[in-house]
Amino acid sequence: MLRRADVELGKGRKVPEVCRMLGIVQQTYCRWRQKYGGIAPEMVRELKALEKENDQLQKLVADQAQFGHVQP
Repeated sequence: MLRRADVELGKGRKVPEVCRMLGIVQQTYCRWRQKYGGIAPEMVRELKALEKENDQLQKLVADQAQFGHVQP
């Protein structure tokens, strides 16, 4: 979506107009731009996979701590 936004912005459209076209609010666009703006698409996919794995590991550690099964 950021790539699509860049294309539209390159055509001279303004951010609010592009956000309406994409069906997102400006705050979402700005957050995405800040987080993913300079990253290649394949790196974004890898980042998302790592974030998912990190969430799973955090849940596993929390479950083990809750039930007292933490191994050294």
